[in-house]
Amino acid sequence: NFMLCFMGGGNYAFVHRTFLEYFCAEAIVDRFNVEQTLTLDALKTEIFGHWPDETWHEVLRLVAGRIAPKFLKDILLWLVEQPDLSGTCQNIFLAAQCVAEVEVRNRAKLDGAENTVLKNLKMIAEPSLDLFLRQSKQPGNGVFQKATEQQAIRLVSMIWQDDPETKSWLCYLAKSSDSPLVSFISICKLAAEWQDDEETLDTIRFSAKSSRYKTVRRMAIDILVNILNKDDEALMIIKDRAQSDEDDGVRFTAMLGLARGWKNDPDTMEILKNCAQSDEADEVRKRAVRELAHGWKDDPGIQAFLKGL
Repeated sequence: NFMLCFMGGGNYAFVHRTFLEYFCAEAIVDRFNVEQTLTLDALKTEIFGHWPDETWHEVLRLVAGRIAPKFLKDILLWLVEQPDLSGTCQNIFLAAQCVAEVEVRNRAKLDGAENTVLKNLKMIAEPSLDLFLRQSKQPGNGVFQKATEQQAIRLVSMIWQDDPETKSWLCYLAKSSDSPLVSFISICKLAAEWQDDEETLDTIRFSAKSSRYKTVRRMAIDILVNILNKDDEALMIIKDRAQSDEDDGVRFTAMLGLARGWKNDPDTMEILKNCAQSDEADEVRKRAVRELAHGWKDDPGIQAFLKGL
């Protein structure tokens, strides 16, 4: 039946791991719900006690989706309280993924457990809080920090996308996080999920103009040019960044955005000419020349200008 394969010596194996995970979860749920040979405490310690092993996570998520929320509530709270000696926050991430297995209309039956999971998940992306301080003492915390921050933001924005506080939280992170990665990921999530929202647009404008991180300013400018509506305020910010940003890459991105997105604006050609003549970065000057030669090739004034460089 293409589900099992013969391994020799009287042994069989599942053709695909998905079958193994499904039937394993079914057996656990049957022992707990039907046979009642597995107590809630045993379900927590003997089954969900495998949470540090990621190969068990799919099974545990399947189990979470098949047991009553009143039992899952206790498991979620137990998971959150587990000591995370590795600093990878897998207990929190698994708890969040288990919440995702519960239909939204039934999550109220989790009582306060859902909010506890969400609060802990948000802590991971907010380095000033106690959870991060505990993690920072772990070996190799720099690598773990980046991975955990990214995963925490991804899970919050996916599982709680319909929660109005999620968007505001991402806006807060984009503007005020001490981590450039957190700010970067936050504005990417905002642009992907809430691009027609005024708070999102305001946050990305702020990031393009005022973020202390050059990678965030570049990404915000790119989003303003290619994804969000091209409004007058965004145009003013991009003009300013093309001429005065301290980072070569940000000036390059803003200048290119002007050339590609606002070619017909009366200031664009002059800004590109200034970049071609005076920008301190060789790459910016070269690209400005290329954009002028390509976008205004029929303009006699541009031809004379380029010859004079």
